Amino acid sequence: MTAGVDGCDHLARMIPGVLTLVLIGAAPPPASLAQRLVVPGGYETFGAERAVLIASGVETQAQLDTAWKELDARLSTVVAALQEPAAAGSSLTPEERLHRLMHVMVLEKFQGDLGDVRVTVRTGKYNCLTATTLYVLAARRAGLAASAYGMRRHVVVLIFGAEGARYLEMTDPNARLVNRFLYPEGRYRQALRESPESAVQFRVRGARLSKLMATGEDADAVEVTAAPKTQQELEARARAEAALLRDSTFDADERGLAALLFWNRSIDFLVGQHPREGLECLTAMGRLGSAALLVKTRAFRLGVLDEELQDLGRQKGWPTAVEVLDHFRAEARDDAERTALVDLRVALVEEFAAASAGAKTCKAIEALTRGQPGDYARALAWGC
Repeated sequence: MTAGVDGCDHLARMIPGVLTLVLIGAAPPPASLAQRLVVPGGYETFGAERAVLIASGVETQAQLDTAWKELDARLSTVVAALQEPAAAGSSLTPEERLHRLMHVMVLEKFQGDLGDVRVTVRTGKYNCLTATTLYVLAARRAGLAASAYGMRRHVVVLIFGAEGARYLEMTDPNARLVNRFLYPEGRYRQALRESPESAVQFRVRGARLSKLMATGEDADAVEVTAAPKTQQELEARARAEAALLRDSTFDADERGLAALLFWNRSIDFLVGQHPREGLECLTAMGRLGSAALLVKTRAFRLGVLDEELQDLGRQKGWPTAVEVLDHFRAEARDDAERTALVDLRVALVEEFAAASAGAKTCKAIEALTRGQPGDYARALAWGC
């Protein structure tokens, strides 16, 4: 994800609590592209390709025209190559051929902190979200049925056909379609047998996920730390992690992908101390995505937020991370999301207390948790 101040202008007028001065008799400012996109019928007017460009940060009509011409040229070249006869003896399906062509003609280098499809089109740098979005758009042009399949912190391509659901990892240039999504519990157990005395922090890394899915070889996806634990404790952790991953999955079409691009940009802005622009993008995400999508993607969205706030807390201080989180709490759409955000807030306060216990820290924690006795009570456990 990349931070910047563009793309969601004027949406603050749609956010409760954000004031906009309008002079009596003055003509209202023209609606921004983001505002026009999220009103009823706006998505249909712009279409899927222009929608993801607006969600990526396009601000003016001139920028949109330029960005779409660049996108059109890339996708047209890829689809034209796909329509050429396949090489003799090739075992690749049309979906897999499209995947290979995307990596040869568009995708060049993985960069996890992206959130702008335009950057991928222009430079070839990509992450799971921008690569999957471009694949789905190219598949749409080629007449292939493709959507996105997401989980905590990661998105892959979902193909539905006569064989049922199949999955394709966009961060691996050599990935093949797999007909079932392999959750990591089994491989965790194998790792435990090989290293029963190690404390293993089981964390699936997006760049390794295709290897895990296709072969079950996930040695690179396991982080080993020094503190010893029992094999039973590790297996319980593995089962919990696998269940969390399983319960966080969702599917999304092009419109849903545009909503997720808005979400990622809202995080970039708020972490970058641009609250107005962040709240504008947060509102755009909520208006573009359906209520069902917001529920389905909660674990994915909050996983991305958690990761960014952890980095922010370590770099600029935990109170700053808590302040950013409170913007999201204020805009939460339902009780379940508010509860999840409160739990995340407690975790940030605990990180703050654990990292820098002392009288000064305790006073700061008391200020952060004022009116929230449960948060402060947890901080007390660290010696405040």
